[in-house]
Amino acid sequence: MVKQFAVLGLGQFGWAVTEELLREGCEVLVIDSDSDRISEIKSRVTTAVVAEATDRNTMLNFLREEIDCVVISLGPQIEASVLATFYAKEAGVQQIIVKANSRDHAQILELVGATQVVTPSESQARRVVTSLVRPNVVDYLPLADGFSVSEIRAPKAFVNSTLRQLDLRKKMRLDVIAIRHGANAPDESGELEVIPSPDRLIQDRDALLIIGRDTDIAKIKE
Repeated sequence: MVKQFAVLGLGQFGWAVTEELLREGCEVLVIDSDSDRISEIKSRVTTAVVAEATDRNTMLNFLREEIDCVVISLGPQIEASVLATFYAKEAGVQQIIVKANSRDHAQILELVGATQVVTPSESQARRVVTSLVRPNVVDYLPLADGFSVSEIRAPKAFVNSTLRQLDLRKKMRLDVIAIRHGANAPDESGELEVIPSPDRLIQDRDALLIIGRDTDIAKIKE
């Protein structure tokens, strides 16, 4: 099923998030008060709306609970981002990611319903989208020309097989450069085995650090 997203605010971060979501083949609703920005992107997204994020009626009309996630990026407009977050929560959206300008701003956003608060950058936009559309990805480091290093939870199909048996280099053009055991997130402690042996048995709760093309890494399913 194609995932549905809403992006509120088409500044640098919001635009980067939108581009990444479109690249991943997602359905995207965008809302911005700038008609020129909306005109520029409306032919590429599912729905494009010229509106203020502080307009409660518009927000509740378009932000339906079937939307998988809303990303709110409204620049320095602290009040607008707080209200938009509140309206998204009221609409029943389960995942609400909001760009914050300060620590205090982040705390307020969390209080009114933000499930994740981020700082703005294009690389952060890519990491956010990767975590949304590929839930098995623990962490992501973009490299040049469509390549990346991704930390991925070992799929069930990999468990109890060795790297030699999986033969990811031949079958998927991917290299496992390290294995982290006993950690489910990059900030958790876990034993890291760099350049693992081909006879290393993949275990439950292993995370694989894989280098390769994004398109090939995306083929690995949980």
